[in-house]
Amino acid sequence: KGINGLPVEIVTNIFQFAVLEEGCNGGKQALRLSQVSRTFRNIALKSRSLWTTLSSGDSTNQLKELISRAGPHGEYHAFVNYELHVDLSDIDWFTDTCQSVIPRWKSLTLTQDENLDEDLSDSIAVSFLFEGLSWSFVERGLRLPLLASLDVHGSKDDVYVDAEPVDYGWAPNLRTLRCSHALFFPTTALTSVSTFDYTQKFSDPFLDLLFPLSSLLDLLRY
Repeated sequence: KGINGLPVEIVTNIFQFAVLEEGCNGGKQALRLSQVSRTFRNIALKSRSLWTTLSSGDSTNQLKELISRAGPHGEYHAFVNYELHVDLSDIDWFTDTCQSVIPRWKSLTLTQDENLDEDLSDSIAVSFLFEGLSWSFVERGLRLPLLASLDVHGSKDDVYVDAEPVDYGWAPNLRTLRCSHALFFPTTALTSVSTFDYTQKFSDPFLDLLFPLSSLLDLLRY
């Protein structure tokens, strides 16, 4: 009987792992699973948590379908990617489409295309994305009380440190902040954050300088 002979609970768990493994493409994976067979479709549609991945790479219709299947009480995982054609107005379409469930976002991940114009480094791009998305939340009076994790990924070949403070007020209960090759300072102390993970690639001369400080090197991720 194969997978059809397994209890529904186990099949549902397998589906959940398959969706999580796809990251930002989790929504597309859920749609694919639901199209395999009538049995798979029935199982997938009964598991609302399969439909909680929202990505700026999805179309408006796909996002609306995912939100409809996840339901009003779902806890969502959002992925926003800066692409070659993106500007601040392009960020707004994603916010507008997801607005009804943004207060139920549990995690938010910001990334960028690796192959951007030479005059616009990936790190600066993710800065535009972060600031634009923050402004979009503030402009619409949105707060994300469930948001527990924020991941910001800049270019691995560069570092971007924004000296202009960013307002994180829309995420009052943020617990985990992860920044890779990009760093943004808050306007006020992030008292709710208990885990901060910063990843940066250091140049060889800098590492040579730190080499005698072996205890310090143990604390660095690069």
